[in-house]
Amino acid sequence: MSYGVEFRNEGGVVQIDSTYGNYYLSLSGAATSTAISGTGTGVASLLYPQSWVVITVTGINPLIAFRCSEKSFLYNVVKSGSNWTFTIATFGAVGTIVNYYIYDTYPTAAGVGWGLEVYDSSGAVTFSSERKYLRVVDQLAGAYNFVDGVSNWNGASYSYLPGRTYALIQSHLSWGNDAWDVFGYIVGLCCKFGGGGFSLHDERINQSGRPYVEPYGDLEFVDRVTFVVCDVTGH
Repeated sequence: MSYGVEFRNEGGVVQIDSTYGNYYLSLSGAATSTAISGTGTGVASLLYPQSWVVITVTGINPLIAFRCSEKSFLYNVVKSGSNWTFTIATFGAVGTIVNYYIYDTYPTAAGVGWGLEVYDSSGAVTFSSERKYLRVVDQLAGAYNFVDGVSNWNGASYSYLPGRTYALIQSHLSWGNDAWDVFGYIVGLCCKFGGGGFSLHDERINQSGRPYVEPYGDLEFVDRVTFVVCDVTGH
């Protein structure tokens, strides 16, 4: 950077600077799932999940982190103007609770209280001590190897510090088309929280509706997994 300020941690990684904005907590809550209706958008309609939550926020570049005690996944994200709608599908019955945390950047000062604010060259706020910020503790990334209806991520479990609360940001839905029977099934990678951590599971999300073209195997798949693990304690 040619001007401004930087704050680095003990590892030399920049935490705050006057170039890039930090993602702050703009909204959090607990949504109650409702019956799935319509076909939605994405890889297919949802046939096997039992319910979903639909969360609409106004923002600039929002991210959603979520956690649920039932198997769940981010089904889609739809942008309309400055409104963003996130749909999280779950294999829990109607009434399942999904905790969500919306993080976003912001162009203006907090405008209240006192403390420290850092601005970029255009006057947009990159950091304010009035805000709570996204805390990233881990990233799960790698190939999604989907063979004969099961991926290499199925059953993987993760745990972190006791006494803390964690949630996941899902970059996209990793899925495969299992062609073991006449019509096949679309299988998606879901997460399930419990205890001090979470686990990942392959679950059927829809019947693909396309005939098989080989005795067994897979027709197509999204071959990359990316989850960001966040510490949402107190958020």
